[in-house]
Amino acid sequence: MQNEPVPLMWRDPQADPRSAPLVVFFKEQAQKNVAVSEKEGYDCFDNVLIAEVQPGAQAKSPVCIEIERKLPDGTLVVHKGNYNKYKIVVDDYKNGSEGLGVGTPLHFIPGMDAGRVASLKAQGVHWVESLAEMPESSAGELMGFHKLKQEARKFLDLREKNAPMVKMESELKERDAKIDNLERQLSELIARFGEPEQRRGPGRPRKEQEAA
Repeated sequence: MQNEPVPLMWRDPQADPRSAPLVVFFKEQAQKNVAVSEKEGYDCFDNVLIAEVQPGAQAKSPVCIEIERKLPDGTLVVHKGNYNKYKIVVDDYKNGSEGLGVGTPLHFIPGMDAGRVASLKAQGVHWVESLAEMPESSAGELMGFHKLKQEARKFLDLREKNAPMVKMESELKERDAKIDNLERQLSELIARFGEPEQRRGPGRPRKEQEAA
């Protein structure tokens, strides 16, 4: 598994053959999946493979291109156009990488700082779920591993416990948003056509008749 980005040289097949090749870095990035998060009642993430493309000898900002994303249930969604365009370097990257899988980023654990995150990633642990299930024998020289594992387990247990309540809150917000939208539409109709005329009850005379 690659813990540090490795630069790969890539030449656009449609570009001038005399042009300089481009430098491509690959990274896997966790991005929140809003739809799945609302359904489950807690934050769920896609793992997105991104290519950072930049000119080799210039200091321009890289162009970030999504190659594929793995959904929380493990489904792989490939951006076929981008994958086919960068296929040579994507395959080179994958041949040297096992992939990071999917899960909740480590920084979601309360008190987890950048140094601990870096140490865990150096051990091949990138997700809270992986840390919670990591055997003691795999900890190596990682200081405070037992406590970190306990915090990861506590985080997951608390998330599971709170999930129904969070899900209900999300559903209530969605309901309130629909009600607000209906009220807004009703106000717009009234402003446009006026208040609806009240229907008279059976046998009730019109106001003109009452006045007479």
